[in-house]
Amino acid sequence: YEEGIYACSTLALNIGNAFHPYLKKFCSFVSYGLNNWQDATICKACIISISDLIRTQGIEFQSYLEEMMEIIFFILEVRLIYIE
Repeated sequence: YEEGIYACSTLALNIGNAFHPYLKKFCSFVSYGLNNWQDATICKACIISISDLIRTQGIEFQSYLEEMMEIIFFILEVRLIYIE
């Protein structure tokens, strides 16, 4: 799963705004991965992916940001994942 997240994230970095048509679908996978916070590898891949998406999509990512941040804050609150 994390390999797919990394692949799409890298694609977004390389094609920039041309990734926008795939953003909604990809964000659903990122959200699923974040909600699977017990699996640190997948969760970490999704958090890194969010950073890439913000850089490449800018304002287009804003509608997804609130949902993603709520999940990240939850993860931080439960302190069950360590991000190196």
